[in-house]
Amino acid sequence: MLFTCPMALLAIAIGMGILFVLTGLLGIIAQRTGLSLALLCRYAYGARGTNLPMLAMGLLTLGWFSAITGMVGDIWGAFIGNPSGMVVLDPRESLINEVCA
Repeated sequence: MLFTCPMALLAIAIGMGILFVLTGLLGIIAQRTGLSLALLCRYAYGARGTNLPMLAMGLLTLGWFSAITGMVGDIWGAFIGNPSGMVVLDPRESLINEVCA
């Protein structure tokens, strides 16, 4: 199935709406109780069970910073070029070589 631009924008809007509701509810609960997300998870999942949501949050944060770093690197690379001439890995190039070989 091929996704069109309106379908992609709709998926983004739905995802952002769900995230807005979830974070809004978590914010309201945290404000009323005075507890952080880690403490709320401890009450919900127990002392050992809180590790799973915290691990998920850590991985999401790591992924977010990795994506931002990559975007900034692409922008700077387009802006100033590649003065060193070093190329670590270009996934598009290796994928094209595998498909066309």
